[in-house]
Amino acid sequence: ISNRLYMVLANQLQVPIAANILEELYPSPTVNSKMDSLPPVDTSTSFLLADYYIMKKDADKAIAELDRVLEYYPDNATARKKRGALLLQKKDYGSAARDLEAVSLKNNDRSNSALREARIKAYLESGQPEKAKQEVEAAQSEKTLDGAWLDRKSKEVEDSTIALTSRRDIMERQASVSRDPAVRVGA
Repeated sequence: ISNRLYMVLANQLQVPIAANILEELYPSPTVNSKMDSLPPVDTSTSFLLADYYIMKKDADKAIAELDRVLEYYPDNATARKKRGALLLQKKDYGSAARDLEAVSLKNNDRSNSALREARIKAYLESGQPEKAKQEVEAAQSEKTLDGAWLDRKSKEVEDSTIALTSRRDIMERQASVSRDPAVRVGA
């Protein structure tokens, strides 16, 4: 019945009303302590609630609903994309990069320019310039993103790579000077 309710109300552009009704029927996973005994979630209900929370600018509740979907369906590309985008907004770059990368690897959705752009940002901000470089180069060869933007990101990748290499070299020098074997890099 929830699918029919969703369709009727969504078609009438009354999504917030449907979300309020469904929220009462399906409480948030943080409230429900019997989560383990529930059957797999109805993804349309959780997506409806997640979209409602996104409209209300409540990223934490939206992420909780998407987590609920991903708990039962870890390969759900739509949930991963949405959660990755929300995590990117919340500046949780490492988690966003993992979600967005999982989408590209599992669904071969590499030509999606918005997804590629989000992955580039997540990789750069989470200290993964090698992966960002691969995305930038792929976008340049496919011409899926603006050339000027890609040139700026390419420069950021280069700067980030140089900074990481410099930090690693400094740490290796400091570790080689230390007499403590636990401090030594590669020991």
